[in-house]
Amino acid sequence: MIIDPLEVSLVGLVLFVAALIVFVGQGLFVAGNVRVEYSRKLIHIGLSTWVAWWLFLLPVNVVIVASMVLASGVFITKRFGFLKSIHGVRRSTHGEVTYALGITATAIFFPNPAVFALAILNLGYADGLAAVMGIRFGGKHRYDLWGRTESGKTLIGSFTAFAFAAFSGLLFWLVAPTLVADGWLIAIHILLSAFLVSSLEFVSRSGFDNIILPLAVALMYAPVIV
Repeated sequence: MIIDPLEVSLVGLVLFVAALIVFVGQGLFVAGNVRVEYSRKLIHIGLSTWVAWWLFLLPVNVVIVASMVLASGVFITKRFGFLKSIHGVRRSTHGEVTYALGITATAIFFPNPAVFALAILNLGYADGLAAVMGIRFGGKHRYDLWGRTESGKTLIGSFTAFAFAAFSGLLFWLVAPTLVADGWLIAIHILLSAFLVSSLEFVSRSGFDNIILPLAVALMYAPVIV
């Protein structure tokens, strides 16, 4: 894959904006205004909002390279203990690295800009808001199929993921150049997709939903693009 100097500049530009988002989250964490779980998800959501636009603005090869560089940067900061706002949780998780890898995999396998944007927004908001709502309102009622309830999921979090996935799916059918279908078929597709997203968010562990979730969303919505 060959990248010319202009594309190198584009990679640097989009990663510069991504770095600003990370450093804002880090600054809030260091200032003591945001606890680490919230700073992680704030960065998670902020980056996803920015990354979702990448394929509308950049060639797919630039997006792939930028996401791979992002993955490398996250791995390095985790390895050397930098950026406690995203690496400072006590539980065992690979979420920071799998987040960047999820972006890379989605760009490679689903390069349609609309599908990519929907998948990345669900990666950021469905997963991020589920965690925030679970922490804030989930109480002590946590569930984990793998037996680790201290880092498990909450029903309110999964409902939040379902609600965002359904809402974003509805917008996708309304805005994106989709196939013509009866309303009841569209409703079934949206609800099944949302159920899949919330189920994957609920059963996943160690951050691997960051790879599985966007790929699942893209797989569900790629076939309806005209």
